[in-house]
Amino acid sequence: MRFQYDDSLDVFGVHCVAGVIGTLAVGILANPTLGGTGVLDYVAQPGKAIVAQYDTWAQLWAQFKAIVVTLLWSSYVSARLYTLTDMAVGLRPAEDEETEGLDVVDHGERAYNI
Repeated sequence: MRFQYDDSLDVFGVHCVAGVIGTLAVGILANPTLGGTGVLDYVAQPGKAIVAQYDTWAQLWAQFKAIVVTLLWSSYVSARLYTLTDMAVGLRPAEDEETEGLDVVDHGERAYNI
């Protein structure tokens, strides 16, 4: 375990990292010269779908700002929920339960028949 964080389902590694990569990829793959749809400009002529001049770097910057806002908001909400859950029910099992194994304690069975 390289970074020493407890993420047994790899939620951060899969959802956060893949989400960031995918969000940045949208900024690149939306480019009409690469076969993307571009960005529709509804301000220039309301009611008509006109593709605006596409600027890859401007779109990547917009995508990056959205990632930062999302990470900040998610971190804030997660920290609040973590604190509230810890105060309400606690987050760690008792040391003897953890030593015995949570499969046995919580489910009454061993996961790996050891």
